[in-house]
Amino acid sequence: MKKILFVVALIFLFSYLMNFSWEAFHAVYLYAEHNVPAEVYVPMLHYVSTMDGGERFYGSFLWITTMGRKAGITFFFLGLVIAAIIEYRAVYIYERWSYNPKMPTILGIGISPLIQLSITGLISLWIVVRLISRKK
Repeated sequence: MKKILFVVALIFLFSYLMNFSWEAFHAVYLYAEHNVPAEVYVPMLHYVSTMDGGERFYGSFLWITTMGRKAGITFFFLGLVIAAIIEYRAVYIYERWSYNPKMPTILGIGISPLIQLSITGLISLWIVVRLISRKK
């Protein structure tokens, strides 16, 4: 049980930190300017980073220790699908934000948020697997 909690905590921690950084970067450079005060914006970044960090879990918590190429590819494409749905709904249905001209898009969806879950997820898992392997 301790190992499961340790793995979950590490995955969440690294996912949260990478997603917070990613969100902050592309919010400043790739989204249209918005007038959201810091006391609203920072908690929003915290919330979306927490949600992105939580997206890392499916199946057994320890599946990452034996994750192969097929699972990695599945994880990557699952992240793309989830991100595309989230981004499409937020931009086109709920109009929560919009892109500025610097944001490269594919099929109308920003590439940066599209690849975010997949990239940060795989990096987080890679870091955690390396840390777990050293503990053995």
